[in-house]
Amino acid sequence: MGCRRVTSRRSQSILSTAATLITMFVLTVLVAPSSMVATGVAPVAAQGGRLALVDQTPYVAADGAFGITLRWTGEQRTDLTVSARVFGAISAESDVGQPPSTDTLRRYPGPEERFALSTVADPSGEFFFEIPIRSFEAADDRVFITDPGVYPVVVEVRDADGPVTSVQTHLIRLPTETAEIPSLLRTNVVINVSVADGINLAEIIPLLERHPSLPLTVVLEPGVIRQLESDPELNAAFVTALGERPASAVPVLNLDPSSLAEIGGEALYEQTLVETNDRLATLGIRTDPTVLPVAATLTADGAAMLDRLGIDIVINLDSSREPGGAIEVGQGLRVLTIDEGRTAQLRSGPLAAQRANELLASLAVRQQLDGSPIVLGGPELRSLDGSSGDTLALELVLSALDQPGLIEAVDVNIATGSGSAVPLRLAERPLQDLRPVQDDVNNFLADMVTYREFSGEQGIATERLSQGLLASLSSNLNPDERARELARLQATLDSELDVISMPSDQSITITAQNAAVPVAIDNESLGERTVLLRFTSDRINVAQHETTVTLEPGRTNLEIDLETRTLGQSPLQIEVLTPDGSRSLSSTRYGVRSTAIPGLGYLLSITALLFLVAWWIVSISRSRSEANAAAIAATVSAESAADDSTTETDTETAGTDTDTETDDLTGRRSQRQSS
Repeated sequence: MGCRRVTSRRSQSILSTAATLITMFVLTVLVAPSSMVATGVAPVAAQGGRLALVDQTPYVAADGAFGITLRWTGEQRTDLTVSARVFGAISAESDVGQPPSTDTLRRYPGPEERFALSTVADPSGEFFFEIPIRSFEAADDRVFITDPGVYPVVVEVRDADGPVTSVQTHLIRLPTETAEIPSLLRTNVVINVSVADGINLAEIIPLLERHPSLPLTVVLEPGVIRQLESDPELNAAFVTALGERPASAVPVLNLDPSSLAEIGGEALYEQTLVETNDRLATLGIRTDPTVLPVAATLTADGAAMLDRLGIDIVINLDSSREPGGAIEVGQGLRVLTIDEGRTAQLRSGPLAAQRANELLASLAVRQQLDGSPIVLGGPELRSLDGSSGDTLALELVLSALDQPGLIEAVDVNIATGSGSAVPLRLAERPLQDLRPVQDDVNNFLADMVTYREFSGEQGIATERLSQGLLASLSSNLNPDERARELARLQATLDSELDVISMPSDQSITITAQNAAVPVAIDNESLGERTVLLRFTSDRINVAQHETTVTLEPGRTNLEIDLETRTLGQSPLQIEVLTPDGSRSLSSTRYGVRSTAIPGLGYLLSITALLFLVAWWIVSISRSRSEANAAAIAATVSAESAADDSTTETDTETAGTDTDTETDDLTGRRSQRQSS
């Protein structure tokens, strides 16, 4: 009879244990996200009770005690007892959280020494359970664990018929001496602070205060910066809690650096970086300008641009995004890639303590196999419907990092240091294409330079226009929205430039060769405007061909000194331009009628011209007379010589008519000379 009773109870115990393990396995499969390496076994409720892990010792010394805080939900019957089973060490991360596959090393306490639940639990059902361990042979009830490692532990609530419910956790036993640890697992924790669905300021401040020496990487999203700016008291508390740790901030606008690099927008992205860091400095928050959180995939151009801007480390906030055609290219950047699978273990809600323990156990196994750094946290670590579960799990992990153990908290520089940096994975094309609006952006930027010179500090805030341009390039907009926003900004800028006018074409009459002509210019803006005046005419001399003037609001009357060069009507073109001369703002045409008699200068010039003409006439006449006289003298001389020769010949041959011919010749000479 007794034999049958023992067998029956043993059979029931085996069946109950099997049922518990099967149920635990089913919950593991159904509850666990597929991306998690190991999710653990959720507490299994049976017969009106549930056991949950609240807290535990992160590490246990070789001859220490493993403390667990648990909570029982259910009736505290006097027949319920608490005990634990410690299983053999696991050697793979995939075994963490799974039903133990190793042999039971020891049940603690023994069957005859189980603790009565009603005596250990307080009225709320919470109680502390401690398992002492030893690393050497001894005749006591401590659990004998010979080697360091990760050991599954199952805590059970039992009644007379066997297990009622259970919860599984892990005991991480340290080496006998710290020197036995070859190297600690370097771990960096990135905490995204957000006003939306991330960890908020009210949650992060206490965490920072409780762990002042941990080199946490705190990333502030743009909404947080605005919140701190609007609440000086909150900002002071945050700055104090942050201490000497630098914070990094997502640029104030959601801009894709690779897209901007493709259209030559390096200055625009630099503007956002400078503005973000300046705002943080104003708040008294220390920053590291060489560290940049980026939520977009980088191209080679984008990475090169960040390198030129002095960025050394990129915190990849969206490592799940794998663009098609990704290539690996060596750049001067280091990337901090968040382990989203392990981070997901911290998003556990009511199972926060259990998930945190499983994460630590997973890291402890990894420390034995692979010492490469781990980065936890980021945007995936956020509150669930206002639950504090995530921050509780994070608190447990941070507490473990604060204690000597197998895991070491490091900053971003060590986490991405030599031998630990992940190759920067670059995409062939940006996820956002800004090329269709490249010309519009360049034209707007050129007009902005013109507008700054035109308006100075008197126009609409150039900051608003600049911010509007950056917002139009945000990844939050689709192409149609971006085109409409750019068109609206350009129209706004054009309207601010289109405030200068002049009266229509007009005619004026001047009675002096030099005169001051009135010019009226209207400024329809509310502030001073600087313009360039340009005068053009082919018959009028203006004292200054171009001049820069400052126009007050309303009408400005100027006087322009000019000099007419001729009588009658002369055109004068007057144009108003921006100071750089790149844009015409207004123009008019004056018809200037001069009735002034030419002055002494004209008279002297004409007199000199008449004198020259008279001198030329006299000179030409005299030259001609002298030439004629010379010709006549030559002719007379030649004829005289010819006559003398003829006379001599005739005298010798004839001789008879000498007197008569002589008289005739004399008469002809006299006649020629008379003529």
